[in-house]
Amino acid sequence: MQKKRKNKSTRVKKQPDTGIRARSSSSEDEIQFLEPVAKLLRGNVIDLSGASKFYLQRANVATLLEGFVEPLPNSHFRLANGFDRYFIGNLRLFLTGTSGSVSDSIAEALFRLGRQWAKTDYGRLPLASVPSDEFFRSVWSGAEEWDAFVQRDGCIGEVWLLALCDDGTVRTWSGGSDPHDFELRVDFGWDAKLPPGVTISLKGPPAAILMKWWMTLNPNSNPEIYPEAKDLRETTGTVLDSIIAALKLKLRITRPDRGRPRADFGEQAAYLLDHEGVNITMIAKKLRQLPQSASSSDRRQCFDRIRKAANNYYKLLRTDYKDLTTVRVRERIIRVPAGINPVKSE
Repeated sequence: MQKKRKNKSTRVKKQPDTGIRARSSSSEDEIQFLEPVAKLLRGNVIDLSGASKFYLQRANVATLLEGFVEPLPNSHFRLANGFDRYFIGNLRLFLTGTSGSVSDSIAEALFRLGRQWAKTDYGRLPLASVPSDEFFRSVWSGAEEWDAFVQRDGCIGEVWLLALCDDGTVRTWSGGSDPHDFELRVDFGWDAKLPPGVTISLKGPPAAILMKWWMTLNPNSNPEIYPEAKDLRETTGTVLDSIIAALKLKLRITRPDRGRPRADFGEQAAYLLDHEGVNITMIAKKLRQLPQSASSSDRRQCFDRIRKAANNYYKLLRTDYKDLTTVRVRERIIRVPAGINPVKSE
């Protein structure tokens, strides 16, 4: 009796194998699909009668592959001469995570895979292999140097808290929590046995802007949801450029202009007076403070204003030494055992 029960249980385990399989005419290999997909695949013939006109029109383009895709009545297509095997073998990639109808997905797969088949000289060109991790690691000439650095210093990245202005530019973090604040993070792979890798990540408003723009790139997105796509494109471009510029400054790839003051009047006046030794009359003209028709009284007042602005600039420099901050504005990531927060404050 026990043997019979075992046989029955064995048959129950095999029940999910419904026998719905797809097989190409040029191969004995079988690939099993779920029933909604498998019922549209009959050997080397696919049934796209349930596809919308849009996707069916795209699929019809594949019939340009003479000898490989043959149109049949009622929106059926016969695949042959190796393309059937290629199509079945890659179809699963087009069915993963799709929310549309199965027929539309298969029709889109026929169009895209047919186009790729044509680009590879109808399957005669060898397909380029994707570089493996082993390959990337083998060509990394600085692995030993990086490993020694990690063992010596332990720092494998950094986190910066910044803020996004309304115009899309980036400013320093003012402390606390504000809707404009965001996190910019760089992580370097610490294990020299693996291929070199670096991850640049964003958390906060800039990421949300990029995600919103990404949604507009989906061909299935409703254009009515994104009527401001033109403005969003400009905003996204400004934000991305600003973040890249900020990252280059943080990584010291670019540096603030040396030897040149900021745009404010006081610093420019002090720089021209005390660094370049420019005559105050020339400074007034360069800073556009002295009209040509100015009287002697106007000239004296202009010169006094320039000297006062320069002196006030030096006084303002002292404020950073007097006003202490208690907020953490910078963090470093260090290599630590798993399970511990790999961040220490500076």
